[in-house]
Amino acid sequence: MKIAPAQAVDDQSVILAQALLTDRAGYLVRRAHQVSAALFSQHRARADLTPGQFETLAMIDASPRSDQITLARLLGIDRSTTTVIIDGLARRGLLERKVETDRRRRLLDLTEEASDVLRAAQKRARATEQTMIAPLGPAVAEELRGMLKVIAADTTTPAPLWTQAFEGAAAACRPVGTEVDWLFNRFAFLTRRCSQIWNACFMEATAGFDITPGQYAALYMVNAAGVADQTTLVQGIGVDRTTAALLLRLLESRGLTHSSVPAQDRRRRIFQATPAGRELLVELEPHDAKADRWLLSRLTDSEACRLRAAMTALLDAHERTVATSKGAWRHANAR
Repeated sequence: MKIAPAQAVDDQSVILAQALLTDRAGYLVRRAHQVSAALFSQHRARADLTPGQFETLAMIDASPRSDQITLARLLGIDRSTTTVIIDGLARRGLLERKVETDRRRRLLDLTEEASDVLRAAQKRARATEQTMIAPLGPAVAEELRGMLKVIAADTTTPAPLWTQAFEGAAAACRPVGTEVDWLFNRFAFLTRRCSQIWNACFMEATAGFDITPGQYAALYMVNAAGVADQTTLVQGIGVDRTTAALLLRLLESRGLTHSSVPAQDRRRRIFQATPAGRELLVELEPHDAKADRWLLSRLTDSEACRLRAAMTALLDAHERTVATSKGAWRHANAR
């Protein structure tokens, strides 16, 4: 296999490559979810809750004595993720698990300490929400929120079931109230749910290719940029350096990229797409487009365009805010 000699990473090529990638709404909602999580982390105390832990405590507070399966459906997450979150909260003494008489179900309740932690976290979550939407005018923010809610409520996707999305008898067990409405109307929740839907749509649309959305985005960026390194992925797809290094190693182990060490800087490793990697991208493109159409299937073409524009504006505005925690955001329109 012959690969062209590695050259220095061209910054403009990285920006233009990332601009091409962000034509996909799925990538935009994934990045918006990353931004929201980073903002929440900046507002929270050192040993405070993660976004997933916060949503879990808030839902148990609204629907006490729920079992784990019910809780997963109320939040729209898979059972394995629910288990990890619940175990973490229980270790911190924030959850009580009570076994029913038939011993087949464990019901969840907040401890006294959890109530205090949750109240403080709710204040920080509200502050995060205001920070998140501040760059958009009220009208644009509300329209974007409405479009994200339409996507989040789509029950035809392969994403984990979300009870709040159902109507009629199927929705009879879901909790109601002002706090619950606020919890599910937050940009943090909506971008998480939409990102989750896109991930599920992508995995189903690309079944048989054995590639994740993150690996696809990384391979796309390496190929479009021509020459790439860890910084390319940090700036281009908004991942941290550890994740960027892992993605690059995985792609190279599959023969989809080739690495070399430039003579001018022996401490760096530069990557290029191999012919196999480029061929895979060509094969994947229609499947990736299918996943994006699936994600946006409940919106009109005009709404989809406005969603992309609003999300891009939002992410451009938060470029510097989250650059140090989750990787920089680079876009052709960014200043």
